[in-house]
Order: sequence, then structure tokens, then C-alpha cells
Amino acid sequence: MRRGLRDSASSGSSGGTASSYEPQATVVSRAGKGKDAEKAKGKSGRPAATVKVRNRSGATDTYLADMNFQDRDGLTLTSGRVDVRVPAGKSRTVRVPLDDPLVVGTVVRCEVVSVL
Repeated sequence: MRRGLRDSASSGSSGGTASSYEPQATVVSRAGKGKDAEKAKGKSGRPAATVKVRNRSGATDTYLADMNFQDRDGLTLTSGRVDVRVPAGKSRTVRVPLDDPLVVGTVVRCEVVSVL
């Protein structure tokens, strides 16, 4: 099973140099106030961000996506993580629940820390 590292901010931008086969992650919707918060709860009722994970390799793989949820000052309030199995060359959209759902009202930014 091949695994890689890729950083991605809430805007979908990424930093560093990476192999063209490493996974890529983009925040689709954040957990926070307003409409995003209501959408992010989904069927489970638990606040979460929605992330699109793209497998750019030639084999199906399972990735662990780690996220930070930050306040307006950029301080990390809580984190979250999720496993996602993605077919070769495809993308999968998943929900990443907050480890501490009580802080959702102060979350203004969600950041993908890593996808391994």
C-alpha cells in the first residue's frame, strides 16, 4: 500500500513539493457558523468538514486525513481525522468530524494537515 503526504489549506491550495502520485486533499465545506455549519452536520448531526481526497496513484489505497479546526486568530481549537479508501485515479468526498464538537461555533477555518 503506497502512502504519501500532502498539505492543503481550506482554500484548496497546497505547499511544498510532492510527487505527482501523492494524494491530494481539498476542503469542500468547513465546519463553523451559519449555513456551512448546518450542512456540515449531515445525517449524523455531528459537526464536520467535508473534504475531497484524490488518489493520484495507479492503485486503490486507504488514506488517513488529519485536519485542524481554527478560530479567527488562527489558533487550533480541535482536530479531526478520518480514513478513506479511494480507487486508483479517483476522488472520494468524506466528512471529517470535529474531535470536540462544542467548539463548532467558533471555527472559522478548516485546514487539512496531512493525508497519509
